[in-house]
Amino acid sequence: MGNLRYKLEVRDPNGEIVDVIKKDNDLFTKNWAMWLAAILKLGFTRDASAGTSYMVLDENGTARYLGGYSGGTDLINRAAPIHLDWGNLWKVAIGSSTSPPSIDDYKLGAEITRVAANAPQLIVDDSTGEIKIVFTATFSFETEQVCSEIGVIISFKDTGNNTYYMLIARDTFTPVTVQAGGSITIQYEMVFNPAQ
Repeated sequence: MGNLRYKLEVRDPNGEIVDVIKKDNDLFTKNWAMWLAAILKLGFTRDASAGTSYMVLDENGTARYLGGYSGGTDLINRAAPIHLDWGNLWKVAIGSSTSPPSIDDYKLGAEITRVAANAPQLIVDDSTGEIKIVFTATFSFETEQVCSEIGVIISFKDTGNNTYYMLIARDTFTPVTVQAGGSITIQYEMVFNPAQ
């Protein structure tokens, strides 16, 4: 299918780039696979009971079953309440843990803060067949901060129509120190059919 890439830019208080970190093949969690499988199965089978087959861990580590098929003829929303609007419900989080990422992670090791990701852009390269969904997030810091992990967090609804958040990707990197008044911008790319 593809992978998750990111580019992280550290800026000083004057907006000058002082460090850049890039990574190909960032780690998706089991939560991502369960969420995606549930949407695909509910979208194709229209089976209201199928949602109970897909369990994720919310950001507190509590098991939640993804919501079921809503019925109706609306093809976009028929898998509701599993699917979500982008809005401010996709978050990028930054933290200070250096513990290696795992597919079983359900939260950052030591989250500092999270912000809403910018609306995604779809980029298609017809010459290579590569397809990318690109989104970014910027963190501004009033005091000096050491950062060493990032993650993507999305909201979801369970079978009781309750809203929770879950981690779908996490990675760690060599710690970087952001000066007071500095910032970090992260650009994520969900890549399908990666060009060689």
